[in-house]
Parts: sequence; C-alpha cells; structure tokens
Amino acid sequence: MQTRIHFRINEDIKQLAHKAAERKGLTLSDACRSFTEELAEEQKK
Repeated sequence: MQTRIHFRINEDIKQLAHKAAERKGLTLSDACRSFTEELAEEQKK
C-alpha cells in the first residue's frame, strides 16, 4: 500500500532543494522518497 506525505516548506528552501535534486538527475519527489526510505531502513535496524 502506498501513501502520500504532505508537508509545508519555505518557498526559497523548496527552490534550492529542487535545483540540488535536478543537479543529481532527480526530481524533488524522488529525492524526498529516497530520503524517507533511508530513514525507514535505519529505523528497522
């Protein structure tokens, strides 16, 4: 089952994060998803 995560963030921070993700060939959504999955894996240990 998949779920959505919503959060509010400052527009300036969002734009900087978006640019950083693009430099890595990612979308901001993909970068957030990856980070969330990493956090979950750490928690499982």
